[in-house]
Amino acid sequence: NIDDEKMSKSLGNFFTIADVLQKFDGETVRFFMLRTHYRSPLNFSDANLDDTRTALRRLYQALDGRAIDDGAIDWADPRAAAFKAAMDDDFGTPAA
Repeated sequence: NIDDEKMSKSLGNFFTIADVLQKFDGETVRFFMLRTHYRSPLNFSDANLDDTRTALRRLYQALDGRAIDDGAIDWADPRAAAFKAAMDDDFGTPAA
């Protein structure tokens, strides 16, 4: 709604993705979007994006030095099963 957009701009709580990308890299923004269920509104606040950037750094640190396997997934593994269950439940990327 154009009136809602004008009101949001006047309140200072309206951002375009270009605005967000001036402060945060695209990888952080993509990870933020994966951490939010697709049916939920996105709240592109600095605090939320800073938290996402920190979480992404922790993920990379956890993966640093790990060997990459052949890509075969053992769906009997509890972590793989939990991932599949989350994705099967309305594409639940935050839980996955």
